[in-house]
Amino acid sequence: MGLDAVELVIACEDEFGIAIPDEAAGSITTPGMLTDYIYKRLRTAESSFCPSQHGFYHVRQVMMKSLGARREQLRPDSEMKAFLAGDIDIKSVWRQLSEALGDADLSPLEINPKARMTLFWLFPVLLAGTLYLWNISLPLSGVVGVIYMMVAEFIAQYFRDTIPQKYQYLKDFIPYVTSSNEKLWQRDDVLARVMELTSEQSGVPLDSIF
Repeated sequence: MGLDAVELVIACEDEFGIAIPDEAAGSITTPGMLTDYIYKRLRTAESSFCPSQHGFYHVRQVMMKSLGARREQLRPDSEMKAFLAGDIDIKSVWRQLSEALGDADLSPLEINPKARMTLFWLFPVLLAGTLYLWNISLPLSGVVGVIYMMVAEFIAQYFRDTIPQKYQYLKDFIPYVTSSNEKLWQRDDVLARVMELTSEQSGVPLDSIF
């Protein structure tokens, strides 16, 4: 049974939080070989787990699924803006990233600079000038100002389409990864899960996989 199918490789990478290069995947032909490959790269001793490495692998898989990015494009220092050009629905992508990272508590998208300048600088100045020219009383001007700011805050929600500065690079998402792979793995555990994934991806009954 060939194990170089993209779906199975991605499923294993997601499940175990490791990377399986294309050249390695192409040489793996049995569940046992796949198990051995994965087991050697998992945490099998207290000192062998690297949270940052695991986190990067997981973030990379999320980016591949959410944005269709290619593996070779994704490095820790890759800039997020490179993947968000064109007709990307940033709000949808942001929700997907948060969910895929285990409902990570990511900061909300920021109001884009042009909208912020217009809503909270230009319009307030014009409004203040208009109220002054109309000789509106100070108390009433204050009420109008408060109402405007409430309306502006509401409108601003529709212009939240800018990634916060602290998320400019792929590596900035690594701390948000919730790892399920910090446990100590036994080979039998890995083999059992590999068999299940192989069955799920191939449609072959579990008891027919050797």
